[in-house]
This record gives sequence, structure tokens and C-alpha cells, in this order.
Amino acid sequence: MLKQCLTFNHRATLTSINQQTGEINRRTSNYLSGQQISRLNLHLADNYLMLKGVFEPGAMYQMFEVPLANFTDQYLDTETVIGNEIKTINEQMANADSYRTMIETAEKYLWKKIMKSRTEPSLHNHIFIFSFCHQR
Repeated sequence: MLKQCLTFNHRATLTSINQQTGEINRRTSNYLSGQQISRLNLHLADNYLMLKGVFEPGAMYQMFEVPLANFTDQYLDTETVIGNEIKTINEQMANADSYRTMIETAEKYLWKKIMKSRTEPSLHNHIFIFSFCHQR
């Protein structure tokens, strides 16, 4: 089952190198992604911190009206796709004093998007799987 993700890298970004194509990609502080199928080598900054929301197929489309089915193996700048509203969320997360506050900020933003969307009430069953990656 193909998953889709919204990733926040609020303290440092990462660089990926596609082992098949040699393509080097410096990711933005927020990005949307589809299912990863290529092998990547990731280079993380010293104080890298990531919060990733993983979505079931269709959930991101219902919230953001962005069809991500064609974005397999791709990373899209969230501001370009969703708009400037994500900038404020990223700043709040970067200034948060705890992991719990970061998660609460992301959840509050996503719940707001759900409430504004024209979806069925069961959409909440398809999101809010968060994962952290922290490197010092």
C-alpha cells in the first residue's frame, strides 16, 4: 500500500543521493513525498530533527486537494504545493520547547485542515502516524 508523507525538518535539512541516478537533492525544511522506491544515501546535519506524518492513500488529497499518486519517488516543497501557511507551522515547531509541543502543533494544523476539507468524518482514521528522527 502506497503511503504519502508530510515531513517537517525544522532545525536542519538533509541531502539525499539517489544511488541509481546519482541525483543529489537537498530537501527543503518541509516537503511532501510519495512512496520511496529508489535507494538513497541520506546525509544529515549535526542537529537534524524530523517529524513526519504518514498518511494512507487519498488522505492528503482530501486535506490539501493535491493528487500525490503521480509523485512516487519524489519530494515536493510544501510551500510550493500547499502555500505559505506551512511556514508559520514550521517556525512554531522550530521554537517548540519539547517534542510533545511539536507534535501538538502538527496535529492542530492537520485537524484544522480536516475540518475545512469536504471529506467524510472517517478521514481521521487515515492520518496521524508520526515518527521522529533526531541526531546530535
